[in-house]
Amino acid sequence: MESTAAGTQPGKTVFNAASDDTVLTSRVRLLGCCILVVFGLIEAVYCRHTMQSDGISYLDMGDAILRGDWTMAANAYWSPLYPFLQGLALRLVRPTAYWEFTAVHLLNFLIYLFALGCFDYLLRASVAIQPSADRDNAIAPLPQWSVFALGYAVFLWSSLTLITMERVTPDMLMAGFVYLAVALLLKIWQQPSKLWRFALIGAALGFGYLAKAPVFPLSLVFFAFLWIVAGNWRRAVPGVLSAVLTFALVAGPFVMAISGAKGRFTFGDTGKINYVLLVNGA
Repeated sequence: MESTAAGTQPGKTVFNAASDDTVLTSRVRLLGCCILVVFGLIEAVYCRHTMQSDGISYLDMGDAILRGDWTMAANAYWSPLYPFLQGLALRLVRPTAYWEFTAVHLLNFLIYLFALGCFDYLLRASVAIQPSADRDNAIAPLPQWSVFALGYAVFLWSSLTLITMERVTPDMLMAGFVYLAVALLLKIWQQPSKLWRFALIGAALGFGYLAKAPVFPLSLVFFAFLWIVAGNWRRAVPGVLSAVLTFALVAGPFVMAISGAKGRFTFGDTGKINYVLLVNGA
């Protein structure tokens, strides 16, 4: 009787610990999301009348896209997705001149929620690949609730201190697509047989590029990692090709448009201009 009790007690302890961690993780996720939403809304309301020169340019680009002024829209400096969303939001809301900047910051808050959702998906994908806590592991994995707590703290700092809700730029939108791409990369690492995830990561990177041009060279790094995480390189061929093809379908039309406007191949001139401004001090 003593040996039976001794043999079953550890199993009950592990089960109770896992159950407690799951409950605590759910509470941390709920509390963390509520805090992040409230803090994001407070900053959006506080900054609702702020505007910068870049924001005005994005508003002008949004107007140009919606009225079909493709000569202005095919611009190698201003990426098209964020101004398109701005123009669409203003077309739907139709605010007065006084509330126009507020409507833009409302859009920024919605983009912030999108980035939060993508980041939460990234955290869930990361805890799913953690090794289980058993005697074979020399180092026990972090409890899931602590991963979410630390992750939410990093998201709060990076989103409201580095990117901020005050600046009217597509940085938050780009960040959301990058979070989504990393999460899908982790999911492919777990289950490389699901072809649709390869296509989805190509779409996420494509829309990330349409948000900001630096995602274009970054996508090449993602495609290289796809070969690695897929395991067998021969089985990875269809998936990687589907990711590249989807990325080309999403990003290709804009690349061709600005390349035609410039008379040379380019996926964006933001790097050159920022180098001139920030490094050469022009």
